[in-house]
Amino acid sequence: MADRKGSRLLWGAALPLIADNCDMHKLPEFWMNVFQLLAWCVAIAGGLWAIVRGLGESRENRKERELRRRWDQAKVGKELVDELIAKAWNAMTMLDWSGGRSFDIGGGQLVPIDDDTMRKALVAKYGLFDPTETYIRDAFDNFFFHMRRIEHAVEIALVDFDDVRYPIEYYIRLMAVIDRPLFEGYMRFFGFDLALAFAQRIPEWSTP
Repeated sequence: MADRKGSRLLWGAALPLIADNCDMHKLPEFWMNVFQLLAWCVAIAGGLWAIVRGLGESRENRKERELRRRWDQAKVGKELVDELIAKAWNAMTMLDWSGGRSFDIGGGQLVPIDDDTMRKALVAKYGLFDPTETYIRDAFDNFFFHMRRIEHAVEIALVDFDDVRYPIEYYIRLMAVIDRPLFEGYMRFFGFDLALAFAQRIPEWSTP
């Protein structure tokens, strides 16, 4: 009896130790799986957040880049128009005063220039011209040269058309009213094709 009692006491003490040893082997594997699952969840959530945040930042960056691009376009457009006005003001004034106005063609010599004077000077041909005709042709060569530069800038998207249409469209309308075939023939003959392309952007050029 004493041996059996002692044996029961021994097994009673040993069983909890065995159970503990079994749990100690199973528990770490279970928690490792839990931790690994949590790590995956955190990684997935972090990846999704990074994607959402990246998309938001990308949209903001696109907006900022577009605003900067439009600002740069408007700036270049203003510079081109300012240069045209500075270099081609004589031709623009002739168009604005087509009924007649005196111009200093050099050396203090004032000469009246009107529609008929422009028609006589702007013939589409090479040749010798008197001082008044030379003055008029030089003035319009400058005007069409800068129109050509502006059209090129529009075509390569360096500027937006709306940034450069004013005040040029006003003078294009005047040319259409005064004598569109005259000005168009001059531009075609002397290779101002891009200047003509710019004029054709204005509806009134074709239907004055």
